[in-house]
Amino acid sequence: MIDSFSYENATTSPYTITDVAINEDCLIITITATGCDGSTWDMQLLDSGSVDESNPPQRYVKFFLVNNEACLAEISRTTSFDLSTLQIESENEIIINIDQYSDPITYIY
Repeated sequence: MIDSFSYENATTSPYTITDVAINEDCLIITITATGCDGSTWDMQLLDSGSVDESNPPQRYVKFFLVNNEACLAEISRTTSFDLSTLQIESENEIIINIDQYSDPITYIY
């Protein structure tokens, strides 16, 4: 979802991104965080709304986790997000920079 206000102001529970991949129009993220079983986690991906006019263009996203589980077990979960709303007209490729993940991801569409 493209939402510059939430991108700047939303709070997240602690997590670590352990893996990122793209499959067609889906961004697949695996995270690790503490919890009971992760079944109540709410996970969201927010785009800043800004585009760097490089070649290829670059977008900036943040992963947000709402985790109210009080257990201390280390849990890994994988989720996917539709990237089609991030596509830029007249382009077929963008670089996605994910906050708290060191490697930029190339999205070809």
